[in-house]
Amino acid sequence: MSISMVWQSFITSLLLDILVIVGATSLLYWVNDRTIHSNIVQHRKLIIGLGGVAYIGLLYALQAFHYALDPTTAAFGFIGPSLT
Repeated sequence: MSISMVWQSFITSLLLDILVIVGATSLLYWVNDRTIHSNIVQHRKLIIGLGGVAYIGLLYALQAFHYALDPTTAAFGFIGPSLT
């Protein structure tokens, strides 16, 4: 893998992580403190739980994608699904 491909992967992952964490943080603040809509207040815990599961799913998908690109970059002995 060339050094430019590594840098592209790193920058893309970094920007995606920043975007997702800022969005998730703002969603959690909005759901916890700022909302007055009765349906959101009623299902607050469910919304927060689904957001957490979606974030963990995104992390798993990113790890599987990076493992498919280059298995030597796998973290913690992760054995990802075959994407071929």
